[in-house]
Amino acid sequence: RAPHSLAEGPDGKFYMTDSIGSAVTIFDPADDSFESHDIEGDAVYPHTIRVDAKNIAWFSVAFSDHIGRFDPATKKTTLIKLPASPSLSIPGTTVPYGVALSPIDGSIWYAKLASDKTGRIDPETLKVTEYDSPVKAPRRQRFDAAGDLWIAGCSSGDIARVDIKTMDAEVFPLPIYAPGEIAAPYALAVHPETQE
Repeated sequence: RAPHSLAEGPDGKFYMTDSIGSAVTIFDPADDSFESHDIEGDAVYPHTIRVDAKNIAWFSVAFSDHIGRFDPATKKTTLIKLPASPSLSIPGTTVPYGVALSPIDGSIWYAKLASDKTGRIDPETLKVTEYDSPVKAPRRQRFDAAGDLWIAGCSSGDIARVDIKTMDAEVFPLPIYAPGEIAAPYALAVHPETQE
């Protein structure tokens, strides 16, 4: 049913978003089994998924402006409606895209690709706080070990390091290798040992 993204949980299982099936599917490598859990409500196109240290799966829902929270212990999904923000896309959606989990406080961070926003969700209260992104068309994002958030700016051709305590950002333009080329970073990652 159009699996889009997967992440390994602390329980050793793999959690996937079924983008067309509107479900979270769990694969257990211990017995090669799958179990699928429909997402209730008006979720349209579950997208990027991450699993936190408490084995809660968090995922973006790209076309209905939600972040989802799936608890495998209860099999319950909670949809968190994101703040309204102007869409910069022709279809008129804001496209919540990348999801990252803070290693410092466990907060959930998302990027709105077509709204130039990034936001934080408190994992306990589910309170949402949204910010202007330091880069245009923020897509994928990741945390480093120090707790700084790195964001790929797909339409501005750069990446940013954000201090989430102050929301101060340092932006790094990507090199251009050919005349007329436009850098369009889609994703980034932080090496777990070197932090490169």
